[in-house]
Amino acid sequence: MKTRLALVTVTLACLGACGGTDSEALRDLASLEILEIEDRRVEAGEAGEIVGRLQDEDAQIVRVAVRALGRLEERSLIPELVGVLDHPSADVRAEAANALAQATFGQPDGPVLDALLDRADLEADPRTKAALARSIGRLWIGEGEDLARRVSSLVELGRDSTPEVREGVALGLYSLARRSGGSEPRSAAVREWLEAHASDPDPRIRRVVALTLSELGGADPQIAARLLGDEDAQVRLRALALVGEDAGPGPILPMLADASGQVRTGAVAAIVRLGSPTDRCEALVPLVDDPDMHVRVAAIGALGEPCPDSGAQTERLEVIASGIGDALDRDWHPAAHALVSLAAVAPDRAAPLVRSFLQHDSYFVQAYGARAAGLVGDVALLREIAAFGHPNVRNEVAKALFELTGHEADDVLLRLIEVQDPQLVLTVARLLEGSEMGERVLAAALMSLEGLSNLRRETTRDPRLELLDRIREQGPGFVAPRLRRHLRDIDPVVAARAAEILSDWLGEPVEASPTPSPREPVPSLEELRRLREVSVVLQMVHGEIEIRLYPDDALTNAARFVRMVERGHFDGLTFHRVASNYVIQGGSPNANEYAGDALFSRDELGLRSHRRGTVGVSTRGRDTGDGQIFVNTVDNPRLDHDYTIFGEVVRGMDVVDAVREGDLIVSARVVG
Repeated sequence: MKTRLALVTVTLACLGACGGTDSEALRDLASLEILEIEDRRVEAGEAGEIVGRLQDEDAQIVRVAVRALGRLEERSLIPELVGVLDHPSADVRAEAANALAQATFGQPDGPVLDALLDRADLEADPRTKAALARSIGRLWIGEGEDLARRVSSLVELGRDSTPEVREGVALGLYSLARRSGGSEPRSAAVREWLEAHASDPDPRIRRVVALTLSELGGADPQIAARLLGDEDAQVRLRALALVGEDAGPGPILPMLADASGQVRTGAVAAIVRLGSPTDRCEALVPLVDDPDMHVRVAAIGALGEPCPDSGAQTERLEVIASGIGDALDRDWHPAAHALVSLAAVAPDRAAPLVRSFLQHDSYFVQAYGARAAGLVGDVALLREIAAFGHPNVRNEVAKALFELTGHEADDVLLRLIEVQDPQLVLTVARLLEGSEMGERVLAAALMSLEGLSNLRRETTRDPRLELLDRIREQGPGFVAPRLRRHLRDIDPVVAARAAEILSDWLGEPVEASPTPSPREPVPSLEELRRLREVSVVLQMVHGEIEIRLYPDDALTNAARFVRMVERGHFDGLTFHRVASNYVIQGGSPNANEYAGDALFSRDELGLRSHRRGTVGVSTRGRDTGDGQIFVNTVDNPRLDHDYTIFGEVVRGMDVVDAVREGDLIVSARVVG
């Protein structure tokens, strides 16, 4: 009620002063009211205000309400969503189809499938038909569920000639193939539709067709050859997976000289998958000098397996590894990957080089040195460097030591667990499972848990849950009383785990009573309107990346991103993860997957697909955005409906393509 009264007050003050028409202001304010309730992730019984908005005369307000109900992922709200599948507005019907699929999250639901199939038989609007196709395809497959109705409906929808519908059907079939592990659908009708659309005029559809055929185990050789020769680089890239073992590396070899670096990088992986050692080595050695850094690194990494001519292989790797530059050199990646490959195939040749990598100014390079030290088996060196350096380097040390010595490394691990880096603590806590050091592990785990908890950061959830598992494993000992404080943790998931452990130990129910941190405020009307007009520019060493925001799709995440930019959060951070032909990810204070901003942000999942250039929120489960961002470097439909998209690169995709692991975000600024 407080939110509603506040918005009414703002509305009265804003009309005539906020710009736009009165109806636009009222619509935006109603959307913000719905968003505030959605962002709290209320229980179904508390969603009455949103449900009431389904009767609104303004179709756009109804659409926002439908989207919010789907994002709550409450199955008890499904009847309300089914009720708007026949709404007069096509925008509302499309949103309802998507919301119904989201509301069934992770569980089969026959009535929802029935409702979607019935609507598909009646629907005439292309956008809604596309949304229906995607939702029909991504519903969870229950035990014994008959897929024939889904396949029949998707193929029937696919008779529509509209590109939007064809793409929706392709995405629906892709989801269905992934959900079924590739075993279904194998009907002749599906194959016929996919093969017919291998020549679709829209390259986005051809890309999904190639992906779907690879999920189904391959394609007719003629279809595969057609896709390998496609004019679109992403289609050629996806078609590489269609070349089976029976064909051997022959069809792949020409792709190693493709005009696209992305295709050449993909061809390296295909050669590793399909070629004999001789084929692989003969094909890859020339690529270590490729003009594209991603291709070079992929080829060097693939040479970490023995070649028939091992002398030439090790000599080439040794020369590359010896060329490591200083911290200002962006070209360190070939040398670092060459060291690791050399350590794998000729440890005696790599061993003399390892220490120089560990003494490098860049902790990214040092991490590769630690990995190589593990491969050459230098336990003494690993123990020596465990006492200093960046947490990411120590993380590699911990993994390498445990791989070499198992629980003999527990004394080192117990020292490393004191470092309050979420990734390092998570790694060490996992490695300590089964340790025989008993009370020492118990004491260290509790101390680490308390240290991370004192930071009051929701984004430390994963390591803290792992620490609680180690505490449970080692037994109550002296820690039971001290564990009680965690019943009031800021994170309900951590508090619930502590309650579960104490209940087991005490033999009686113990209740969690978490005290969540205050949420970031939902953006104001003025902030919403500003976000529609501005963009963010990331200044990299090698150019600029401009990101247009999508506040009407993901307002809280777009607003959080801009707030972080304006307080200088991203300045001097890095893109620490570069996964070729997938994503680049950055914005972590510690340059790793597990160090993020203090608060989680909520998912804002929608109908927008993860196409090349879209910018998303990194998460590790529902509603766990930690301020890190990623940019899709190819179309990634497998990320659809699981990761929030809050923007898109509108300038500088060539800069994105050239980003290398560890590249610095010199600065980030809001423009416009």
